[in-house]
Amino acid sequence: MSKYVFSDLHGNLELFNLIMKFFEEREQAGEKIEYYFLGDACDRMNDGYEIMKSLLADERCVYIKGNHEDMFIKAAKAILKWKSENCLLTEEIQRMDIYEICPYNDDVSLHLYNGGAATINAWIKDGMPRNIVNLLAQLAVHCQVDNYDMCHAGVQWELWQENLDKESQEFKEECLWNRKHFNYDWEKDRILIHG
Repeated sequence: MSKYVFSDLHGNLELFNLIMKFFEEREQAGEKIEYYFLGDACDRMNDGYEIMKSLLADERCVYIKGNHEDMFIKAAKAILKWKSENCLLTEEIQRMDIYEICPYNDDVSLHLYNGGAATINAWIKDGMPRNIVNLLAQLAVHCQVDNYDMCHAGVQWELWQENLDKESQEFKEECLWNRKHFNYDWEKDRILIHG
């Protein structure tokens, strides 16, 4: 079994299709494929929502949550709550401008500020399915394979070791957002792979 790792597509469907074509060619040559996607399929470019759906549906994929998936989840949950509280129909929301939806909500604003408009718009156009939001929310923030440790952003070794079983909120946030770990050594017989 061949294992591949990549991350941070940020809605780039052309790049995603090239990677999938590479995998198909390898499989046609007799190679068995397993791949690890380390988060940030969505936002910034137009096709992140479709890429997330494809990754979730691909049995060859181990999908690790990134900070952009996390922002999408929080924004989508806020929009669903706002929809329910205001007794709005999905069709009504589909006719609204993205910046009129769920006004003054920090989670929605943060996601839009970080390039999430195309992702949220595509999800709304798809009927605002809760199952996609729920599947993304259940994604792990890390994994271990052989002597490789993987997460989206990185984490300091001590925090990694302390939290592998209990996954504190601090640990989850570090795996999604941390960029300070570059100055710290990782365990000598293991390798940290991150986006």
